[in-house]
Amino acid sequence: MTFKITLTCQGGHEQVLYTQGMAKAMALDYAALLDGTSDFFVHPPLPDSRLHKCCYPGCGRPFTAAVEEIDEVSLQGECDGR
Repeated sequence: MTFKITLTCQGGHEQVLYTQGMAKAMALDYAALLDGTSDFFVHPPLPDSRLHKCCYPGCGRPFTAAVEEIDEVSLQGECDGR
């Protein structure tokens, strides 16, 4: 399965991650780890932590993660070479 994980900060910046060969439960757990809502955290990330914060220069606002299952064919042509 292929999943698209979209991270959107409160300032409107967006970052998209694609996972391939990952079970849905694992993609959801990964997204929760990224946005700080995971049950794996014994305590929520500290306010000055870089976890679950936008990395856009000068932003640093918290973000949320959304997981969407996509067709692998739709990935063709979306890579920008980075």
